Amino acid sequence: MLSFFGPVLNAVAERAGGRLVNARPNTLRCSARPRAPAIHVCPCTGPTGEGVQTHKCLSWQLSGERPAAQFRSRQIAGGLVQSCAVAHRRYTMHFFHTPGIWSAFPSLRAGVMHVHGVRGSHDFDAAVMTHTAAARARLGGDHLQGQAPLSEGQWPEIQAWRRVYADMGLQPTQVRCAAEALLRRLRQDGQLPRVNPLVDLCNAVSVHASVPIAIFDCAQIVWPLSVTRARGDEEFLTFSGETEHPAEAEVVFVDGSRRAHARKWAHRQSKFSAVSPSSDSVLIVIEAFHEGAPAAVATALRWLEEAFSLMPGFITNSRELTASNPDFPGH
Repeated sequence: MLSFFGPVLNAVAERAGGRLVNARPNTLRCSARPRAPAIHVCPCTGPTGEGVQTHKCLSWQLSGERPAAQFRSRQIAGGLVQSCAVAHRRYTMHFFHTPGIWSAFPSLRAGVMHVHGVRGSHDFDAAVMTHTAAARARLGGDHLQGQAPLSEGQWPEIQAWRRVYADMGLQPTQVRCAAEALLRRLRQDGQLPRVNPLVDLCNAVSVHASVPIAIFDCAQIVWPLSVTRARGDEEFLTFSGETEHPAEAEVVFVDGSRRAHARKWAHRQSKFSAVSPSSDSVLIVIEAFHEGAPAAVATALRWLEEAFSLMPGFITNSRELTASNPDFPGH
């Protein structure tokens, strides 16, 4: 089906002297701008009743971006590609840290991974046990050759995050990044909480790498998703169902609908985009500030890639972000 839709859409674009690019929510348009970030194709997967067909929307980056989410039919008419019935504001994935964040925190290093095809039951137990055991060994001081072990709060990875929180005017021992909170839980309880296979894997890699890892259900995000300073009007949904509004200038993950998907940077995630067994497409964000941050981020991405490569049907795309290359996917 792709072999049919691809030439049709390309022919429409070529007649307009450009390529298919985002125009506004729910539409695509032809543009002759020299840099077009994406081409979108909806190959049909079969009828669903009431004469409407469902499609699997493939978001094809010019470099080869992978399938993103499930949507409905659209039409081609007069050079305009009408998007699927489900809001296509969601299909053009774009994640970034704003220039103000890079400027205020120049030591930031980040890694982002998009994983598609994750719906269903998956067994990451071996990887979870391996990474958790490595973190437990470090907590126990196994690498110190007889020296007293350091608590997680004394590790350089966590110390760097504590400095970031202090710079934001927060009490670092009261507002902990997710990695420190997980390491503290592991030290006290001897194990990590179990949520679901995807979250458990990310948590295990997080404590092994000692850097926070956030994971979001892409279907619940209105792109773009950015790490920025809050305006104060964003909505954040707690896991108990309460709505909060981040303080003005608080660092948050916020999407195009002004929903906050994480508060106090890497402290707490929202229920809005929590990953569940029904999630099919997820975005994973890794962030670090310590001296070895680039290597730590790259290693965490590699560990996740290794685990996902063993799962049939998983499709991954990852990128390391810097102030000079801040966008995912990169253009």
